[in-house]
Amino acid sequence: AEMGWLSGSSFYSRTYESKAAEYPGGQFTLTNEYSGNTHLQITAKEYDTAAQKLPPPGPDGSIELKIALSNSPSLQGVVLTPDGQPAPGVSLALVKPGGMSDIQVENNRLNSYRSGKVTTSDAEGKFSVPSTLDPEGQIAALGAAGFAEVPVTEVRDSQKIVLQPFGQLEVTLKVGGQPAAGKELLVTYNNLGLQSDFNQNRQTTDEQGKITYQRLLPGTVEVVRLIKTSPSSWMHSDATEVTITSRQTTQITLGGNGASVVGHLHFASTNTEPVDYQGNMHLNQELPQFNSAEESQAFFQSPAGRAWQRQQKYYALEVHPDRSFSADNLAPGTYSLNASVSPAGLNGWRSQLGTANQQITIPDNFDPAQPIDIGDIELQPPPAIMSH
Repeated sequence: AEMGWLSGSSFYSRTYESKAAEYPGGQFTLTNEYSGNTHLQITAKEYDTAAQKLPPPGPDGSIELKIALSNSPSLQGVVLTPDGQPAPGVSLALVKPGGMSDIQVENNRLNSYRSGKVTTSDAEGKFSVPSTLDPEGQIAALGAAGFAEVPVTEVRDSQKIVLQPFGQLEVTLKVGGQPAAGKELLVTYNNLGLQSDFNQNRQTTDEQGKITYQRLLPGTVEVVRLIKTSPSSWMHSDATEVTITSRQTTQITLGGNGASVVGHLHFASTNTEPVDYQGNMHLNQELPQFNSAEESQAFFQSPAGRAWQRQQKYYALEVHPDRSFSADNLAPGTYSLNASVSPAGLNGWRSQLGTANQQITIPDNFDPAQPIDIGDIELQPPPAIMSH
């Protein structure tokens, strides 16, 4: 597919062979082989982005388009430090809290390695964020003095963003009621519409099961257990929301009150190559019935739908070299246990050598100090895919 951008009087076309040309007056002519899935995207300063799938060519082989862009003035203002002084060198971007984002927090800056746009305040703290802003979005601003996330409508009215100082977080992790040493945790900024720096926000508990995070972004973050599934991959487990407050140290204890589960994975195979085992336990929760894709989408975008998603709980299985596994801090309920084995370094269902699915119930009267042994879990080869 071909994508194009119109900026002022310039049209830029990105294909397998990039090309650029000038088209005064916003008129352009583009020659390209029609593929049936060719799209055109146009952005222009002070206007909303327009995107359109091209219709089939006419009898003469040409396609004539008239595209009207809607006016959308850029968002301008000034970034201030917590004490009210202009803040130069602050990075800013449009984000949507709770949604997918390609804006990443990295060394007190916002960066984008894909389509997200990041701008920087000038020497006087002034900024201009490009148009095509989502009215329900927020402007995230990050610099050495702190962080802020303000609704687009509020920034448009006040024309200023005041940074909030960073906060701290002290975490104590317990398993089976005892401090858990050598366990990895990660702080994520998904609720803020940002990606966290994996290497910077991944830490390991000390002998007392403690971790202290410095200079965290103020707002609602998630602390997740990291369960290693191979030398270079991890699964997220047991996410917990935490509110970070500026200039304060938040203290939390994770685990210690839920049930612990242990078991053993079995896979009968003549394969002698290295393999990776992984799995998770998902708390079963009833989902409303939908009559259409539109109804489903509306639900998941509603407050009730977002609340349902926040209630979803996943617990990764920590698989040991002898194929025994454990999971901890589970609440009472019925869970779907899913496990798989794949060639080392390969992920995805197409590479799976064996899988297992089993329903596990955690009773209300469990003992946190006594693991629940669910016995052996047999992994079976996936059914053969027939081709004709």
